[in-house]
Amino acid sequence: MSGKRDVATLSISATEMERLEEIAEKLDCKWGEKGNVSEMMRQIADGKLVVVSKQSQISSQEKLSKAIGKCFAALIEIQQILFGG
Repeated sequence: MSGKRDVATLSISATEMERLEEIAEKLDCKWGEKGNVSEMMRQIADGKLVVVSKQSQISSQEKLSKAIGKCFAALIEIQQILFGG
């Protein structure tokens, strides 16, 4: 995509900017060898990256943990039915 681009200014500390650049680099959003926050924002806007809140991630992990527990309990019950006990 070429042409004129809008400019957005972030009002964040230097530490926050460094952290965003680290995140961008880990997500392979780079300009040369360095993480690029603008590229990361473009990928989010284009739907190539999805942002998930930490709370949502924790909730999903808790649901998964409960489901695994239920599966384990069901396997124990099946084992008792098949092999007695």
